[in-house]
Amino acid sequence: MFSFVYMKVLESTPRRYDRGINFFSMGRVDAIKRRITDEYIQNGDAVLDIGCGTGTLAVMMAKKGARVRGIDIAKPMLAVAAEKIDEMGVRERVELMETSIVGLARHFKDESMDKIVSTLVFSELSSDERRYALAESSRILKKDGLLIIADEVRPESFAKRLLYFMVRWPVAIITFLFVQKFFRSVADLKEDINRAGFKIVSNQRQFLGAFETIVAKRVNHAGS
Repeated sequence: MFSFVYMKVLESTPRRYDRGINFFSMGRVDAIKRRITDEYIQNGDAVLDIGCGTGTLAVMMAKKGARVRGIDIAKPMLAVAAEKIDEMGVRERVELMETSIVGLARHFKDESMDKIVSTLVFSELSSDERRYALAESSRILKKDGLLIIADEVRPESFAKRLLYFMVRWPVAIITFLFVQKFFRSVADLKEDINRAGFKIVSNQRQFLGAFETIVAKRVNHAGS
């Protein structure tokens, strides 16, 4: 009986994912996605959404006039995303692909994207996977293309880390009931981005410095 109930919970997870994420981030993720769309996405942009999940950001960007390719490894999430895309009438502007970051090399040509975005995904990757995803992003982006990553990071001061984790863990446990997933913060994200050959042009921290949005420009491989 327990396994049956548990499987039903898992099956319903994609439809509760957005609510769970917004609860975990205390509403910040939706606000960040709106900011990304409003400030950085332009009509006609070719955009790659790494870890597009249920497609909320992909739909926002498509409604702005971008041509979006969203990748995710979770087929149930992509099914929910497809429903959203159809409901919002942006099917001709969004292509969904079931693939991991390893598929970036197979599916995306050099200098083929104007923007690459990713929200709450890099913190789920190992350090090797992050380096690979960043190297591939540098290859895929056009010269001066933008990489936009929003994720949970470690607060910089000990006092903020202590206070944040006191708040975070009760919220994280409740979030797990929504999405059956624990989230973890990522360390040294800016350093990883710099090492991959990007120049950070903007970064903004929120909520005790624990959520960071980084905007970085792809530097010409010749070094200009």
